[in-house]
Amino acid sequence: MQFKQFSLGLLLVFTTLSVAAQQSEKLEKLLQERYLLNEAWEESQKQKSGFFGNRTKADMQKTISTLERILRKDNEIVDELTILTKNEKFDLVGENADLANQVLLLNRKLANAQQAYQDAQYRVDNEGGTRRFFEILSLLGVAGTGVFGWLYWKQRKSLMLSSVEKN
Repeated sequence: MQFKQFSLGLLLVFTTLSVAAQQSEKLEKLLQERYLLNEAWEESQKQKSGFFGNRTKADMQKTISTLERILRKDNEIVDELTILTKNEKFDLVGENADLANQVLLLNRKLANAQQAYQDAQYRVDNEGGTRRFFEILSLLGVAGTGVFGWLYWKQRKSLMLSSVEKN
């Protein structure tokens, strides 16, 4: 299942990179065309075919038509940039979704680890109390056995003394 997701992710990345490269090439081509149009406009500005070196109506019409082509080219460039930014936003949204999934997964792991820690802490606290109880109980048992042993020894000693005295 994860391999399929990984393969699909790689396919998506390569497709996106391929599309981005094609769009980047198209943008570079559009910018080059705009640069050539700008040079044509500068040349049309220099043309003065009228009397006494003045510009004629035809010269001005040529300049205007060149400016119109520059405007159309600028609109194409803006459209291409809009497409590129939308694709980048789409890529960022996809990356954000992947990151959000990773954060959710890490949050679940953290919650599980915290729960395991709390469970272990509870067991340690309870086992510590139980262990302390058994330690005290054992100590009382040893002390009780010692006291009973001492009392038995004392009684045995007194019985032995009384039997020796009777003899």
